[in-house]
Amino acid sequence: MKALTTVGVVAGVVVVGYLGFQSLQTRASKSEVNVTLSTTADGGCAPAISDVAGGGWLTHVTWHIANNCANAQVVTMRDFVKDASGAKSTDKVKVFSDDPIVSGQIAARDPDYRLKERITKLVLLTSLYHYTICSADQTNGITKCQDPDVEIWP
Repeated sequence: MKALTTVGVVAGVVVVGYLGFQSLQTRASKSEVNVTLSTTADGGCAPAISDVAGGGWLTHVTWHIANNCANAQVVTMRDFVKDASGAKSTDKVKVFSDDPIVSGQIAARDPDYRLKERITKLVLLTSLYHYTICSADQTNGITKCQDPDVEIWP
C-alpha cells in the first residue's frame, strides 16, 4: 500500500510539473497573428509576421492580414519551407487542416482580412514548426515568401 501511495504521489508531481512547464511555454504563442503585406522595391508585396502562431491540437489560428500594397493579393500558406537559396527545407508534416491554406483575393489597402485555420498536428511536447507564407500580386504576378514559426502544444 505504501509503494502504491508513493507511485501515486510521484505521478502527481510529474503531471503537475509537465502542465506547469507547458503553460510557461505557451505564453510565447498566439492564436491570432498579425500579417503585414508591404510593397518591395521590385513592385512585389512581401509578407511580414512579428508573432509566432500557436495553439493546441484542433485550435483555430486567425491571421489578420493588412494589405498595405497598391494591388490585390492572394496569400498562400504551406507547411513546407525552402529558403531563397533552396538550401533549407522541411518535410511536409500536415500542421494545418488545409494545406495549402489559400486566402481569397485581398483588396488593395484592406486593413484587416481574416484567414482562419485549424491546427491538426497532435504533439505530446511543445514543438516548433515552420510554414511558408507567400503573397502573390494579382496585377504584376510577383510572389514574395517568408517562413515564420508555428508553435504547437498539447
